[in-house]
Amino acid sequence: AVHACGLATDLAMAQCLSRNAAYILCPCCIGKLQNEIRERGSDDAKKPDEGCVITHPRSNWLKTHVTYDRYKSLARLADVHTFGAAGPAGEIKLSEAKDNDAAAVAAATAAVKFMAYRRLCKAVLECDRNQCSLESKGYEVMIGKLVPTNCSTKNDILLGLPPPPASPPPPPPSPPAVAAAAAAARRSSSGSVRRHVGNGYVAL
Repeated sequence: AVHACGLATDLAMAQCLSRNAAYILCPCCIGKLQNEIRERGSDDAKKPDEGCVITHPRSNWLKTHVTYDRYKSLARLADVHTFGAAGPAGEIKLSEAKDNDAAAVAAATAAVKFMAYRRLCKAVLECDRNQCSLESKGYEVMIGKLVPTNCSTKNDILLGLPPPPASPPPPPPSPPAVAAAAAAARRSSSGSVRRHVGNGYVAL
């Protein structure tokens, strides 16, 4: 799923988990989560037609550190572009401000630090999504970037691989009585089948 906005990323991931399928997701507009959560009026959304329940935070790991209200604040801050006015442009402004007064340098530095903070918020929420897959289904998970990284303003990639299927159990051992009968049958038949070779017989 590419640029799955807001809750769409969580729903797509939930469908993959329910089918034990691998996923590659490119989340988008994570800030919409705060609006979607507010519209639901609670911390979960149930889809009656699919029986799919989405709760936030997604993982038990983040639930132990972040309250429901704090999660909504994280979603608001995490809605950040990687490039453009909200991204490296801040660093460019900082380099330009170095030739100006100290106040401009301080303002540009604060803007760059705040943008780094917002990117950290987004990383936390994306880790929360993947952690949910790890906790609930034992998925192998990873977070990466689209290549080249400047191909999109929202370039985070979530990957999840389901655990390999369990090996089939070995066949049950033969009951002693059956095994003994089979062994006796083999002994009694040994040498009883003969084939004519020349003037004599040879046991098979």
